[in-house]
Amino acid sequence: MKYVLILCLLFNIGVSQGNSEPLKYYTNHQVSDRIITFSNESYSARYYAFADALSCFTCMQTLVNSANYINGKINAEIILFLHSDNFAANSKYLKKMGWKFLIIDDKIGAYKNLYEIKKNPVCFLSDNFGQIRFIGVPGNTKLFNGKIFEEACSKLSEEKIQNLNSKLELIDEIKIKLDSNTLSSLSKIWYAHYNDNEKLFLFYIFHSKELLIVDTTGNIIKSKTFENFVRPICSSGRIFKDNILFVDYDYEQNSHFYNYNIKTDSIKYVYSVYFSKDSAVLDYDYLQYDDSTIIKPSYLWGRHISSNGKNLNLLHIYNINQNTLINAGRFAQIYDDYPLKNYFKCGLTLDNDNNIIVAQHFSDSLNFYNNNGVLLKSKIIHYDTNYYFNYWREAFSKLDTSSNIEEFKKLSDTVSMLPVNPVLFDKTTGKPAIIYMNKEEFPDGKFDYVYYLNLVDKDSKYDYKFPYYNMPFYINNKIVYCLQHLDSSLTINVFKLK
Repeated sequence: MKYVLILCLLFNIGVSQGNSEPLKYYTNHQVSDRIITFSNESYSARYYAFADALSCFTCMQTLVNSANYINGKINAEIILFLHSDNFAANSKYLKKMGWKFLIIDDKIGAYKNLYEIKKNPVCFLSDNFGQIRFIGVPGNTKLFNGKIFEEACSKLSEEKIQNLNSKLELIDEIKIKLDSNTLSSLSKIWYAHYNDNEKLFLFYIFHSKELLIVDTTGNIIKSKTFENFVRPICSSGRIFKDNILFVDYDYEQNSHFYNYNIKTDSIKYVYSVYFSKDSAVLDYDYLQYDDSTIIKPSYLWGRHISSNGKNLNLLHIYNINQNTLINAGRFAQIYDDYPLKNYFKCGLTLDNDNNIIVAQHFSDSLNFYNNNGVLLKSKIIHYDTNYYFNYWREAFSKLDTSSNIEEFKKLSDTVSMLPVNPVLFDKTTGKPAIIYMNKEEFPDGKFDYVYYLNLVDKDSKYDYKFPYYNMPFYINNKIVYCLQHLDSSLTINVFKLK
């Protein structure tokens, strides 16, 4: 309570921050802008303050009190960037005033420039992903509204506790009946599909090399382990003539395709794709177009950091019967500009006309190709900026293209990412949907990914946020199936989009 009292004494809480024009003399940023986060660790909030040796006592005491107030309410990253010729003396003085958090020596003004600070002192309160919720000028009662500051803190604190999204209605739960053997080997499920024709769920567990085939009542009707293969992947949800296609990767990055027959429990070799040093490595994911056509995206990694995405085709369409290959598509422009090899993700699915729908990391476009690799059209994805954090363009532009890849990796917890299976298609509405995820703090204190859904429709007013541990994997007529994977249970939760 003492911090609230001091805040009220220091700030004229009756002054509205509605007229924010004077803030332009302190920073280029405005509330709702996104800033680069200092660390890649996850927090409920971030409080960044900027000061120098000329900042007055009242200004500094305001920073101390506001930092202590935040620390008492939220798990926050609190940092003071101090511009001073005598950093040791000034930081010691600040600690005596009660500052007990990290102080960064910004003698040359590098962080001041990075965060676009024009004049000290100033402070930002943002969420975990850098979206600014409050900007204040400590010591200036017109530009540091204590009431708005407290409201911003309270809202960030409340966001830690997630209730079922009011835009979703839970209409069904399918408990998957697991036996003791399956429970003992159950690890993270990489791929989840629902096959409309066969009315079957297909789940693939990468680490145990296990494929689970489940009916609509939750009974496991088949469990197959590909134990004699090197790195088998089953990312397809399609079944042709009782066959499910899977691919095995050898140690030379070659891809060997096989058919698993769910009726006879037999495996038959189909086709091999051999790695060429002149092309990109093929991604784990693949899309089976029909019983003779396989589509695989490229994957930028390792030896391709110098070439990035330049002059490399995005898609590789193999016709097994005709033994032909069509190379098509382009990487998003950002892959030409930055060495984002470990960030690349390409999602594939088919629409009602059997056109190939392609989504990429760090791109707001959804591209449609036919089975000859011809680009038919592109659609802009209108993400909800309350959820989707796409400030990666600005973040990457502040790094040199020769920067170590680790500097880019730091952004992975602070920008929205695509999951393993990011593109869905609603056959009834005829519209695609994009799944993306943000790393957030869960109620149990753990940090994990929360999933969101965008309907790729400019008239859609918002994106959908799913409850914790729910991964969307199928949509039809605005009914979404989610896999909830907890320590000892698997549940398919069915939601209706409102």
